[in-house]
Amino acid sequence: MSKVTSTSKAFVILACGLSVAACTNEEVGTVIGAATGAVVGNEIGGDAGLVIGAALGGLAGNRIGEKLDERDRLLMERAYQDSLENGRSGHPVEWRNPDNGHRGSFTPYEAYHTNEGDVCRKYEQAVVTGHESQKGLAVACRNKRGKWNTRAN
Repeated sequence: MSKVTSTSKAFVILACGLSVAACTNEEVGTVIGAATGAVVGNEIGGDAGLVIGAALGGLAGNRIGEKLDERDRLLMERAYQDSLENGRSGHPVEWRNPDNGHRGSFTPYEAYHTNEGDVCRKYEQAVVTGHESQKGLAVACRNKRGKWNTRAN
């Protein structure tokens, strides 16, 4: 199982196809942490490690999510949408909250079409709050209204 596929499954389990704006701070952190844990867990213990890693990573990410405020989430959502709609493949679109120093980025990869005709992109997300950071991989697809939402590939 590849890192991206493993991580995508973790995102599907936890994100339920929601965009960043539709999640609480803790949910955003949990999703990022779970994706990171899934990648590490899969490398160490295969599919069983993926589940354990996702659970442990989700707990760590939840702590980061608790630290994100409303402004962080707004800046994060703007960067998320902009990176997926306009971002060059492999080039991060960054966000930073000058009020608290929290920051992050979304790095989109090449767009592709699903069998259903949806436009999708894999992306990497990073979030830093103080001395804690999390990274994760996921897939987002553009809905009929032109908004991007995280989901399985």
